[in-house]
Amino acid sequence: MLSVCNVYPAADLALTSTALTASGHSANWLPSTRQTRQSLGTDWLGVYVRSDYDYLTNMFSGIRPLNDTSIMRLEPESN
Repeated sequence: MLSVCNVYPAADLALTSTALTASGHSANWLPSTRQTRQSLGTDWLGVYVRSDYDYLTNMFSGIRPLNDTSIMRLEPESN
């Protein structure tokens, strides 16, 4: 099993799909290489998100790191 990873910085959330493709951040796992045919076994997608939360009040000090992970199977094509 081959594991590849695309990493997107926060600024990429504002990009159009064309600009995101041109940025090169999707180069490790290109959409054209993702397996979505049910008969061949579909690929899986793992998402890891990390963010730092800065408290707005002085009740708590510092920054709290927030992170979460999700793993899901790509939706298979109908054919």
